Amino acid sequence: MIAYANAQAETEESRVSFQVMDITHPMDFPPASFDLINGRFLLALMKKEQWPILLAECFRLLKPGGTLRITEQESGFSNNEIYQRYMNLWGTAWRTAGHAFAHTRAYIGVTVVLKPLMREAGFVDPKHRPISVDLSTGEPVHQETLENLTQALKLATPFLLKLGVTTQKEINELYRQMEGLIGTEDFCAYWFLQTIWAQKPDL
Repeated sequence: MIAYANAQAETEESRVSFQVMDITHPMDFPPASFDLINGRFLLALMKKEQWPILLAECFRLLKPGGTLRITEQESGFSNNEIYQRYMNLWGTAWRTAGHAFAHTRAYIGVTVVLKPLMREAGFVDPKHRPISVDLSTGEPVHQETLENLTQALKLATPFLLKLGVTTQKEINELYRQMEGLIGTEDFCAYWFLQTIWAQKPDL
């Protein structure tokens, strides 16, 4: 994908370039390289203790007055027992793997700690924007999102089994039940996200 993106950029004579790096380690850029650093859905990569390290690295890479913007998710709520069981499984997995800041079943808690973590890293004036996505039957994103969530369960099977938070039999059953939710007449659910941004102090 990266090779394809770079080839497209070269064909279009764009100044854009694409690279792959490990965000849990220092990145191969000099200090003050960027005006904006944008991150989305880093939860799956980041254990709790790695967030301060990443934010400090972002602080190093931003120019004075530059902006760090991060969008993360929380599970949201539903009137459906199957969907809630799905979300509870992920919450248990993230907590078991050391990625969650919360101690309840489905709640992850990253969104509520990002502002203080940004301040601790030296950023100022953090702000946030809540995002609520309606996944209910009949809504534009209903089918596509539920399909993606269901496929995520299959793709993550080795991870979930390694953690010991479920069994192959339970995954197979939940996968079948999640597929059955698509188009269910009375299915209602919201997915909650939060975009949080802050500035590196200007000189």
